[in-house]
Amino acid sequence: MRLPDATRTLALSIAGIRFRFSGLPATLDAALRSRFDLFVVPDEPEAANDLDVELSASPVRQYLPYPHEGGPIEYQVESETLGGRLHAWSYSFSGCFDIEGNRGELELCLTDFEPPHRSVENFLRVALAWKAMNYGGFLLHASGVVVGGRAYLFFGPSGSGKTTITRLSEGSLVLNDDCILLMRTSGPFRASGVPFKGAEDAGAQNSGSFPIAGLFRLVKAPTPSCERLPPARAASELLSSIPFVTDRKEGFDRVFNAVEEVLRSAPVYSLRFRLSPDFWSCIERETGS
Repeated sequence: MRLPDATRTLALSIAGIRFRFSGLPATLDAALRSRFDLFVVPDEPEAANDLDVELSASPVRQYLPYPHEGGPIEYQVESETLGGRLHAWSYSFSGCFDIEGNRGELELCLTDFEPPHRSVENFLRVALAWKAMNYGGFLLHASGVVVGGRAYLFFGPSGSGKTTITRLSEGSLVLNDDCILLMRTSGPFRASGVPFKGAEDAGAQNSGSFPIAGLFRLVKAPTPSCERLPPARAASELLSSIPFVTDRKEGFDRVFNAVEEVLRSAPVYSLRFRLSPDFWSCIERETGS
C-alpha cells in the first residue's frame, strides 16, 4: 500500500555508498533532507546505486511490542538472512534488501510511536552496516573528531561517553557522536561521518573521510590515562562495538577480516577519562601527536 502523497525520491551518498529512497511523502522527504543534509546528492537516473529502496505503508500497526515506560531504553532491531537478503524490523518498520544486489523494500507503520524519519534512519543504519562490508569496510559504534587533519575515534557501548567526548573536544571537527564508517579504497582505512545522531543537538559536521590517528575504547574513571591495547584485546573490543552485522554469522565472518586490516595500520587504546578535556594530554603523550 502506497504512503499518502508518495511522489518524492531521495538520494544519499555516504563515503561513496549510494542509497536511493522512492515513494516518499512530501513531509517525510523534507524531514530526511533536513536530517541528512550533508549526505544528500542529486538523484541521477543513471547513477549506480548500492541500494534502491521502495517505501510503502505497512498493513499492521507495529512489528515489535513498544517498550513500556520505565523499561529498557536501548533501541531494539531484529534481523535474519534468507535467500541472500537481509530482513530487519523494529517497532514501526519492516524492511528487506539484497545483501549483494541493490533492491530493497521498506514498510512504515502509520503510528505515532515513532516518527517516520526515525524509522527510515534506523533501517538505513542496518543497510549501511551490511553494504559497507561489500567494500571491505564496517560501521563502528563510535564518535569521532578530526584534529590536525586526522580522525580520533572513541568507541564503546551506549553510555560509555561517546557524545560527551565530542562535547569536551572544543575546536575539533566532529565526524559523528554515535557511528563512524571505516572504509578504504587504496592504502589504510579512513574514517567517515554518517548521517545519524546519538543526541539531537549533535551529529556529523562533515561528510568527508580522514586518515585514522587512533581508536580509543572509552572507560569512565576519576583519573585520565591512555594505554595501548594488545592486538587480541583490541580486536575483541572493536568487534563488540560493530552493530547489526556481528550477531549474524554471515556478517561476523566478513567483518572479522576488515578488523584485522584496521589493526595493521591504526593503534587501539584504552582511554580512561573524566568530565574534563584533560584526556587530550594523555592522548598526545601516548600517540606522540
